[in-house]
Amino acid sequence: METFELRNYKGQVHRFQLKNTLIVFLPTVSSKLDKEHLLLLKKEMKAITKYVENVFVIVHQNEEEIAKVLKKKNFPFPILADSKARIAKQLQCYLLPIGIVQRSSFLYDINGALLFRKTFMSNIEEHFEFID
Repeated sequence: METFELRNYKGQVHRFQLKNTLIVFLPTVSSKLDKEHLLLLKKEMKAITKYVENVFVIVHQNEEEIAKVLKKKNFPFPILADSKARIAKQLQCYLLPIGIVQRSSFLYDINGALLFRKTFMSNIEEHFEFID
């Protein structure tokens, strides 16, 4: 299984595999919808970690852009910069014709098998269906 490596907005490197993991892709951390998604994810973190060991948010911005918005905010999960959308392209949630990452959630089981995939534009709550 492939190991991914990205930096958070504080410059710390995170290495991870898609095992027992929830990955959330966001195009930015600055839009109202993306901020709401981060806050809901933070609120639901206790329930989410009953099912998965790792939670990562991957944002299609560079570290500096993310840091400007989140510099004094704390989240219980890493928010990682992937300005070139390397991982989003591999997981097919990158819209090549318009050059953006789709808001998406991917849930992987302990063996790395995909259990849940949701791509959305506006309904954040749908990304937490797996909790129910």
